[in-house]
Amino acid sequence: MRILLRRRVVLLVFLLALSMPIVPGYAAAPDQQVTPEQRARDVLDRMTPEERVGQLFLITFQGRSAEPGTPIYELIT
Repeated sequence: MRILLRRRVVLLVFLLALSMPIVPGYAAAPDQQVTPEQRARDVLDRMTPEERVGQLFLITFQGRSAEPGTPIYELIT
């Protein structure tokens, strides 16, 4: 009898664990889900004007690093 009860409790805990979100904070209710457009708007709203301008640039360069002393480092800074 105790073994059967223990198995049921273990099964219940296991099923509850499976029903919980893996990453806390990402289990918003369907009516509270945020669209990608709204998330992008939220990010932009938190950016300074300088950060927004920086999002407009795409810079490519030769090499594997942007360490101090390299031309790309000088360009960025």
